[in-house]
Order: sequence, then C-alpha cells, then structure tokens
Amino acid sequence: MTINSLNYKTIEDLIAEWKGTINKIGFQFHTPFDDNDPLWLPFGENRSKVIDKIIGLQKKYPDFVMNKEKQLQLMKGL
Repeated sequence: MTINSLNYKTIEDLIAEWKGTINKIGFQFHTPFDDNDPLWLPFGENRSKVIDKIIGLQKKYPDFVMNKEKQLQLMKGL
C-alpha cells in the first residue's frame, strides 16, 4: 500500500479486509512530485503516528506485514 494524505486513516481497515485473501502486504509513502503535492504526508507528528500504528500491526501480524520495524522507523525521517 502506498500511504498518502487521503488514505492514511484506512490502514487497519485495509489489513482487516485483505488478511486471509493475500499472503503479505508492504507499506511505503507517496513520493511528492512537486513542492505542493496534496498527496504527500509530510514528516512530522502525524506521519510518525501512522508509522507507529504500522509497527504495532507488524508486531500483531508478523507473517502478514512485510516491513520490519527498523525499516519503518527510517520512514519517520528523524
């Protein structure tokens, strides 16, 4: 799943819908194409909370969420 400013609140729903239908899922963030890209989820508190949520889901479903915690922590950009 490519996470962006429109769908970041649907991650848990997506996992509930697709777990058992597909083998694994991976997460990445939308890459902005210009300075004012409305789909970009900028670095900061909101993005970090999304990543922490994914880390929790990875711990809950380690055989389903492909991303590892270290990789996800790097997505915070700190």
